[in-house]
Amino acid sequence: AAQLGREIDASPAQIALAYAMHQPFPTFPLVAAYTKDEFRALVQALEITLSEADIAWLDLRADDR
Repeated sequence: AAQLGREIDASPAQIALAYAMHQPFPTFPLVAAYTKDEFRALVQALEITLSEADIAWLDLRADDR
């Protein structure tokens, strides 16, 4: 997640939330933020679009990025 985050300018937490939201089944991610800035960053994760290749890589189905 950190490598992909660097590539698209997102934090690992944002990538994890985006990944959870891109699953083909209903998900209900639980998130926690201690500050308003952390909360805003997590909300921004909802705007991240992951490609099929990104999801496969995060699922460990693909070796290369």
